[in-house]
Amino acid sequence: MTTSIKPFAIPELEARVRALIRRKFGATETTLSLGTLEANSASRQASVQGKPLDLSPREFAALEALLLKAGRVVSKEHLASHLYGWGDEVTDNAIEVCIFRLRKKLAPHDITIKTARGLGYLLDKLDNH
Repeated sequence: MTTSIKPFAIPELEARVRALIRRKFGATETTLSLGTLEANSASRQASVQGKPLDLSPREFAALEALLLKAGRVVSKEHLASHLYGWGDEVTDNAIEVCIFRLRKKLAPHDITIKTARGLGYLLDKLDNH
């Protein structure tokens, strides 16, 4: 008896893994949100107050990872595993640059990414009271 290996497409595998991660963290919806910020995991699009944000695929992946744990610290290791594939070499600087760019795009919308020194990053909304 021989077993055949079914071919698959990497984007399909990534989508299935994202769905498993969402379920693990209790996010069964494809849309994640924090205040007026929304990110649709299925379409890979983000918006604030309905206006699209221009994010690179890595910036979207970082935002998604942070939204899945909104209000909690996300370690650099967790971000690295969410942003990069198996065998990709990841440097701390690459993650810092991605977070820097994402911060810059979110700042005008009162959404901030705080650094928890030595621990990781925390996505939060600013209170303007």
